[in-house]
Amino acid sequence: MKKRIFSIVLISFIISVFFFVTSCREKDGPPGINKEELIDDALPVAQYMIAMLQSQEFGRLSNMWVQHLAGVSGNYSRLDKYEVNPDYLNHPWERIYFEAYIHLKTIFDYAPEFNATAHLGIAHILQAYLFSIATDVFGDIPYDEAAFYYQGGLPVYDDQEYVYERINNLILDGISLLESSISNNVQITDPEIDYMYEGDLNKWIKAAYVLRLRTTLKISNQDQNYNHTLSYLNEGVLFEGNNDNLYFPFDIHPDLPNPRYTFDSNIKQVRVGRRLVNLLRNNDDPRLPVFVTKNANQIYLGSGPGEANQAASYLGPGVASISAPVYFLTYSEQKFIKAEAYYRTGQIENAKNAYKEGVAASLQQFDVFGQEWFEENTNIEDISLEKIMNAKYIALFLNPESWADWRRTGYPVLSVAQGSFIGSQHPRRYPYPGRENQFNSDNMPQGVEITDRLWWDVP
Repeated sequence: MKKRIFSIVLISFIISVFFFVTSCREKDGPPGINKEELIDDALPVAQYMIAMLQSQEFGRLSNMWVQHLAGVSGNYSRLDKYEVNPDYLNHPWERIYFEAYIHLKTIFDYAPEFNATAHLGIAHILQAYLFSIATDVFGDIPYDEAAFYYQGGLPVYDDQEYVYERINNLILDGISLLESSISNNVQITDPEIDYMYEGDLNKWIKAAYVLRLRTTLKISNQDQNYNHTLSYLNEGVLFEGNNDNLYFPFDIHPDLPNPRYTFDSNIKQVRVGRRLVNLLRNNDDPRLPVFVTKNANQIYLGSGPGEANQAASYLGPGVASISAPVYFLTYSEQKFIKAEAYYRTGQIENAKNAYKEGVAASLQQFDVFGQEWFEENTNIEDISLEKIMNAKYIALFLNPESWADWRRTGYPVLSVAQGSFIGSQHPRRYPYPGRENQFNSDNMPQGVEITDRLWWDVP
């Protein structure tokens, strides 16, 4: 399907909506604003902003700290050694609240007036995803008062347990709205405003259930009861294959390149991590040339944490070409969640089968499935949590969920960065942004260290 070209429109819309939202406090909006067009435009921009958030500074830091990537020069070599200036998080924080969230808020404010339940249901799922990846790195965050930022106030922070409760309510409400939309034949009339699923509400419902599965896995970790996760494996509609994957397609227009491509082409301060490269190379994994490029010496080489090896390889075409997609939720992740839940509840044969299905789904996702390699590498006698999580670590390459997985499970086993600024420990959370400390210190939690555990991150 021919996609709407919105590269220039996107920039002008972001600017216009920013000034509209910050200058106008009333939901009626200023005269002359077409609110139906506003909610149509807000949906693709919110999707784009979340994809940019996940694949720029915000996601890049977790990618380095889980050793998918390694900083080799400039500020990124310091971040790779766990020295993080809080000002580094200023832009990601603004992207969460002033770029992605305000567009979703536009839909929440105006969609009910036009009975646009399809828009509203999708916005619920996107907002749940946005705040889930935000709280998973910051912990306590503004939620109930998030809109205060652009209404001239300073929001209080909500604790992470409460934020998780609100996220799961968003998901359930979103599912209900989407189901109602289908029943009442309320559709996205222009599929080109939904870059992720082109208006397919059934796929959005599946994505919502997979997102709830992901959030429930962390709740299970918090109270060490994985029956919570198990109970959701067969409830609702989950992904049925890679065609259901939730991702942002950067093949829309060349003026909207994949941000990893832009970063590697211009900044050049980050390479692929040694642990990831070695896992792939040592096992002749067919995903290696998809995830990693050969270096100047025509070999696949990763940089170890803190090593700052500028001869190491850049990202490969499957994740960092100009048009490579940025994945949010995938069929392979769903299968590995299933494998972990089965393993933790003693259903070993089911865990083995789900593990194999997860590997197969990842290979198929990147179009490198080979039966011989698959059989040789998945027909294992003994399944373990480490094997499951190592396989998931590869499958979720560059997804910030990998860092959450490591914090929950301790797998893969990571080495401490050379020259670490925090001794023998690993970072377990982001510091709060410098501007928050400057302007909202009365509400921002104080005394937070990057080695502190989050609510769900229990030993």
